[in-house]
Amino acid sequence: MAQKPEYVFDQKDKIQLLKFSEDGKMLIAETSYDFLIYDTKTGQIKGKLETPGFFANSAIFSKDGKLLITGNNDGKVRVFDTSTLFLLKTLPVTKWSIFNLAISENSEILAADAADGTIELWDIRTESKIQTLGEKGQRMEFINFSPDDNFLAAASLDNKLDLFDIKTGKKIFSVRRSTQSPLIFCRQGKELAVTGYETIDFLSAKNGEAVSSVKIPKETVPFTPRPSGMGGFYLGQVIVSEDCQKAAIANWKTQTITLIDVKTQKVEKIFDGSGETSHVMAFSPDGEFIAGGSANGKVKLWRTK
Repeated sequence: MAQKPEYVFDQKDKIQLLKFSEDGKMLIAETSYDFLIYDTKTGQIKGKLETPGFFANSAIFSKDGKLLITGNNDGKVRVFDTSTLFLLKTLPVTKWSIFNLAISENSEILAADAADGTIELWDIRTESKIQTLGEKGQRMEFINFSPDDNFLAAASLDNKLDLFDIKTGKKIFSVRRSTQSPLIFCRQGKELAVTGYETIDFLSAKNGEAVSSVKIPKETVPFTPRPSGMGGFYLGQVIVSEDCQKAAIANWKTQTITLIDVKTQKVEKIFDGSGETSHVMAFSPDGEFIAGGSANGKVKLWRTK
């Protein structure tokens, strides 16, 4: 069934990224030029962060919601006060663009994709680099801390999935896996959710081996193979909620977002795109909301509970 969005927000440019704060009360919508922060309870704009002189490629909130952290095309990480949007500090991470950021559960350690295959860990309080993980190669596509802050998962552009021990800096395992959405730690950090266009796979956080798999309903799969069998057309995105109980599938062709129950694979709702097809999505951490952003600047917020 179709469901109208709770709120519709307008931006001027293509939505590049959507991120919720940990409590789900704030949503940040990023274009290449600025950020707008929305109050998810009222639908009002809380603030606007412009980025003159540089482009922001990534952004996250600290777990306590006090900091907004951006990764930028000048190789620097900028840390802002969420309430005032005042620039607090700048971390000189790399000379390349920073496309991915992750923050520890205690909001003290920042992981930044250095765009050369390595990941730098920084202490936000002291503004000092702790260590570098990985080796030179393809840049990271997604990175995320485990719930206990002991491990960091990283997926690279060349379809390599690594798990690192934060304390020792050593690699726990490395497997060949592609994922097209953020890595999610499930079941108290025991498994990793890895999304494809046809399945959602759950891998053991001990060795990277497959534990279980959820098949995406055929009518919602956001991928159409070529008749020749060589490649195909990508038509959307699949994401998993942070509690790993729900999955959302955006399909540009059908202009819908389908919400399914991961355990039962039962379709719960189909969100009407109304011509504004979402190509970027995000679940709020509590799973109460899902946001979708379109290429022409529309951000829609739906309630899932």
